[in-house]
Amino acid sequence: NLPKFQVNALDGLVFHVSNATFDFSDTRNSADVVFPSGYEYRHMTYPNSNMWRGVYIQAVEVTLPKAFRRRGGQRISFGATNFILDNNGITGLLFAKNILPYDEGSASGWKFSVDEFNIGLEANQLVAGGFKGTIGLPVADKDALNYEAIITGDNKYQLMVSPKGQMDFQLWQAKVTLAPNS
Repeated sequence: NLPKFQVNALDGLVFHVSNATFDFSDTRNSADVVFPSGYEYRHMTYPNSNMWRGVYIQAVEVTLPKAFRRRGGQRISFGATNFILDNNGITGLLFAKNILPYDEGSASGWKFSVDEFNIGLEANQLVAGGFKGTIGLPVADKDALNYEAIITGDNKYQLMVSPKGQMDFQLWQAKVTLAPNS
């Protein structure tokens, strides 16, 4: 484990690494390395799986300097969990937070935000992906809906939108409550 740290000449760029393991042994693997289910069978076909060599980081988060924070003060960060770097490539869940503020996003003219984004890789292959945030309706300029999306292997997005409660539809001067199944 490492305490939060900065690199000289990169003021404000903060790294936080938890449970890093460098395994260069040919006789045993560290008990701290967590391989995805089936990884050993699919990607460790040497004479024996204990010959695995690589770097494992349970969690790493990088926070950008304050100069890159959002208007509301939120600092942008990105990182990875269960990150493996070996001769098979990159494996792990890569993520980013506070990417696109609601007032700056546009989906065909509809306001939206991207609060979190993640990509799951196994041996350089996409195995998971998604993002979430809020999306506005043209009839409710001040209110928004929550959404969560997944990215499929054929590069398509599937969204699930959920209401946040009562909304103000200024166009009709009405308060609207959307049912959870709307």
